[in-house]
Amino acid sequence: MGNGITATIDTYAFIKKLINAGVSEKQAEIQADTINKAFTDFRDTQREGLATKIDIAALKTDIAEVKTDIAEVKTELADVKAEVKIIKWIGGFIIGLVAAVFIMLLKITLNF
Repeated sequence: MGNGITATIDTYAFIKKLINAGVSEKQAEIQADTINKAFTDFRDTQREGLATKIDIAALKTDIAEVKTDIAEVKTELADVKAEVKIIKWIGGFIIGLVAAVFIMLLKITLNF
């Protein structure tokens, strides 16, 4: 079915009508060729902006790849969040140890 732009001009019938109306055969042929070229150029110009089935299939493939990339980023983000939680716990533990050591040193220093 294509892109919906399938109309054509019957140049033979057009020329015949012009000749029957009193236009010379040469002029009728020139007019038919000119109109046919203008119509063809217009039709081709309209087709340039339309996507083909191949274009749409490629776009679907690109979208699927982007979805896969997004899923991978989400997984990596979840891993990073888990690592940040671990780092927070370790940081808190280290701060607690430093505070405990400081308090112990303070007690030892004050007792002497």
